[in-house]
Amino acid sequence: MLKSLLLICFLQSVIVAGCDSGQHKNQESMMINDIILNGKSLEVTDDEKAVISKTVEDLLSESDDFYELIVTGSIIESIRNNEKFIELIFNEKQTIQTDRFGNLSVKRILVPLTGKYAANGQAVFLTGVNDYSNTPLINSSGLEKLNELIEKFD
Repeated sequence: MLKSLLLICFLQSVIVAGCDSGQHKNQESMMINDIILNGKSLEVTDDEKAVISKTVEDLLSESDDFYELIVTGSIIESIRNNEKFIELIFNEKQTIQTDRFGNLSVKRILVPLTGKYAANGQAVFLTGVNDYSNTPLINSSGLEKLNELIEKFD
């Protein structure tokens, strides 16, 4: 019953996200406000920000599964306090087109790099506009690529 309810909520959020008139697929013009790596703002050039942002957005758009999980503030705080992570904060709401789950409205993306949400080489994308309220999407093989990129800046 709970799985059915979560699936309905997920599908509803995908449908609502698809109604956004400003749709685009990972345009390089997406304005990123900040990239946070392990709790600290990443000091990089605008070109480096664009590369990191595009990589995260591309991996998110290629998600192949999702978590049946209601994301709470305590989950986010636990990741921020106990795990390595990367967080992207955009200046304004963006619409990212995913290959399997339709359009996703985001203003923030949090990806744990360690811990239970980074098990088995999967990248888990916690996303949302004002908070992390979207259903978490998974790229089953994306964590290694993301970690390789992050090593260059850590």
